[in-house]
Amino acid sequence: MSTAEMTLLFEAAERKGACSSSDSSLRIVLLQGEVLLVPPARGTLRILSGTAWISFEGRDMLLSRDEYINIALCAERTVVAGLGGALLFEVCLAGALGF
Repeated sequence: MSTAEMTLLFEAAERKGACSSSDSSLRIVLLQGEVLLVPPARGTLRILSGTAWISFEGRDMLLSRDEYINIALCAERTVVAGLGGALLFEVCLAGALGF
């Protein structure tokens, strides 16, 4: 899937998840060795299962279950990869987490 296609998918997201009731979300699974470039989005990225290596705005970090980052201010793509197995995460669009 191209970055343009993913951007359109994010813009059209209507599924609900652990985000606040006013937000839309996309749940994504990455298998070991897969990497995803998340286009700039207004929202947050939350880890649901596994450990993620995240790179954005020149910073690298590790996130585990129930941890999240705000990607609303990122001007560039966010790189996401799972460490040590499958990774399940959610991108909450159009606002911050509401929990």
